Amino acid sequence: MEGGYYDPNVTWQLFTYVEPWLPSFEVLPYTQLADADVVRGESNVLMASYKFYNQGPVPIDLSALVIHAAGSGEDAVDITAVKLWWDKNADDVVDLGDQQLASGTYDADDGMLSLAIVPAHTLRQFIPFHVLVTSDLSPAINNLKTFYLTFNPVEQGTLTSDTSSPVQASAPEGYLLASHTITVPAYADIAVNMTAQPEPAIVGDELTYAIGLMNEGPDSAAGIILTDILPAGVSLVSATPSQGSCSDGLGVVTCKMGELANMASATVTIIVKPTVDGTISNTVS
Repeated sequence: MEGGYYDPNVTWQLFTYVEPWLPSFEVLPYTQLADADVVRGESNVLMASYKFYNQGPVPIDLSALVIHAAGSGEDAVDITAVKLWWDKNADDVVDLGDQQLASGTYDADDGMLSLAIVPAHTLRQFIPFHVLVTSDLSPAINNLKTFYLTFNPVEQGTLTSDTSSPVQASAPEGYLLASHTITVPAYADIAVNMTAQPEPAIVGDELTYAIGLMNEGPDSAAGIILTDILPAGVSLVSATPSQGSCSDGLGVVTCKMGELANMASATVTIIVKPTVDGTISNTVS
């Protein structure tokens, strides 16, 4: 900036004022990721995408990335690894061209994690640095769980490369970046088996279908409905569940079984009478 003053000799005296250029950088979400459902046990689940931008005037060394866990999941147990990647082609995908910079685990639910970068990565002036944060999920996660993380730019470990002086991100006080939320849905595998007695059946006599259900887990299952479309040539006598209720509508037996905990079982007994000779085939779903 230039300026001056006026003197009696009518001569402008010029001077130059140089304002100090303090080192600074900013961190921005590179991509706004959509919330997503993921499978338990999955690795390298993308949690967040950030862009570091050194505003100059000197190189800055990034020695650690600090994040905070959040969500309904038990982070210290359900997340087996958190990884930091240099996304060299800035495509928001961990691929062969990317470099893993750090990894770690949470020591508490909703805990803080500092991912140490060794050696420190140098942020060059005006050159964006794209990073990804991923999580490895435990295969033993049970029931529905959600996970996300928060990121405070001013907490990041940064020093000037020349004098090792601390550098703070240019961000408003209390400014936080929140990642998208990943959800691990509840999952339960319901096994169904059925037997028929007597075999062969006799026209006009009772034929009993014994249907068994077992929740093979790993989570509880709610709202279980069993449907049996009765074969032609039989008439319904009764349908009795061990829990819940059954109803009949135009030859379709519908049983609302309610909830089964992990490894719990239930039964339905359906009694019919064959009305004609022939082969009877019955299936349930």
